[in-house]
Amino acid sequence: MEKTDMPGVQIKLTEEKNACPFVTPEGCTVYEDRPTSCRYYPVGMADFHEGGKEGVKEEKFFFLVKEPHCKGFDEPKQWTVGEWREDQGVALRDEMNKEWLRLVMRRKSFGHQANLSEAAQRMFFMASTDLDHFRRFIFESSFLDTYDVDQETVEKIKEDDVALMLFSFQYLANTLFGAEGMKLRQEKLKEKVEELKQRQGDSLRQVEEEYKQLKAERERLKQEEEEARKKG
Repeated sequence: MEKTDMPGVQIKLTEEKNACPFVTPEGCTVYEDRPTSCRYYPVGMADFHEGGKEGVKEEKFFFLVKEPHCKGFDEPKQWTVGEWREDQGVALRDEMNKEWLRLVMRRKSFGHQANLSEAAQRMFFMASTDLDHFRRFIFESSFLDTYDVDQETVEKIKEDDVALMLFSFQYLANTLFGAEGMKLRQEKLKEKVEELKQRQGDSLRQVEEEYKQLKAERERLKQEEEEARKKG
């Protein structure tokens, strides 16, 4: 994504007309699954609080994008913004997009000095873009043995893609950016603590060994210096 190291996907426009590849002379070939921006058009939206920050009331405003090729302006019917949003089914999509933008804002808050590792980027792409892969990751790995996920959520994310997407946002916010919401199982937490202690113990032993080697080297040099003085 632009200005971040978060991977994403975008529609590749046609080379000839720089236009959407799904639009044909007969109309949109993916109309039932068209993106949110297409559903809103010709209504534009802006949000004073980018990403819908938690604990901050949203302040949105809407405006019309009036372009000659939009034939809807020739129709006699008038719409309110609320009626248009309901007719186009954007409420759920807005909620999903808000959670997505929260992730983007969390990443931006870390600044450019902190970079996502290649493994973190792969995880981000899978969980946010490839839901089938993410679902297999949850149910065919040790994920549910590691994280304490309530049974109701487990049942929902088995079949419900919307629930799975919301869960993926929560998972990414927690694992990549330290947000609350996901809990390790106690036994796994204990394993992590023991593993950390083991690593610390190994590091301490390594430091002690290096200190002994340095001390021995210092004694050797002192001895050589003493012998050289005696010979001189």
